[in-house]
Amino acid sequence: ILVAIIAIFLGGTVQATESDATSNFVSHKNEEDIVDRDLLKFYFDEDVSEEYALYQYYLNEDDKAVIYAANALAYKIDGKPSYVIQGSVSVPASIDGHEVAEIAPTAFSECNGITEIVLVGGTMKIGDEAFRNCEALESVIFYADITEAGLGIFQDCTSLKHVAWPEEIPEIPARTFQGCTALESPIISEGITALGPNCFFGCTSLKNLDLPETLTSIGTSAFNSDP
Repeated sequence: ILVAIIAIFLGGTVQATESDATSNFVSHKNEEDIVDRDLLKFYFDEDVSEEYALYQYYLNEDDKAVIYAANALAYKIDGKPSYVIQGSVSVPASIDGHEVAEIAPTAFSECNGITEIVLVGGTMKIGDEAFRNCEALESVIFYADITEAGLGIFQDCTSLKHVAWPEEIPEIPARTFQGCTALESPIISEGITALGPNCFFGCTSLKNLDLPETLTSIGTSAFNSDP
């Protein structure tokens, strides 16, 4: 923390050695949010940052990686906020040789430097509110085979404009896009059968939404405007 404070006053980047980089890892996880801390590992991508770990992850019983938290550390350069994770971010198919099987609940929540998320190939599930309140997020691209999606995964992403819901998930869960006030024309493919409660609640910019013929259920307040 002291290193970050000094850097802010100097108006420069935070300097850190690899040994203390993990001490600068900042996420929005609550302390009670689950895993045994001794199981958590840090993942570095030198193409993005040699100083900061991008993710905390752990290995599940199948020896596959679960991204537990993304680094949301904000610091300042010339008085302007910057982020460890920013711009277009690819969620990898593997980490340190382990297949990524899951993005844990709230893993990327409030990572406000992200403008685009690309879920690279592989098979994974996405936990509740995994990307909630990523305020700068504008688009999401699904290349991965998503087997399960939790509640409210893009809730309150107020800049989100472009997204095509993956066919593999026939029901768009409750609160998925609630509060996405910039969302205009999401793509809902044939094969989607249900929209969960509050799915598009408060999406005040919706202009075009072609509902597939396969749709059989629309949940309560799915399209209500925010009062």
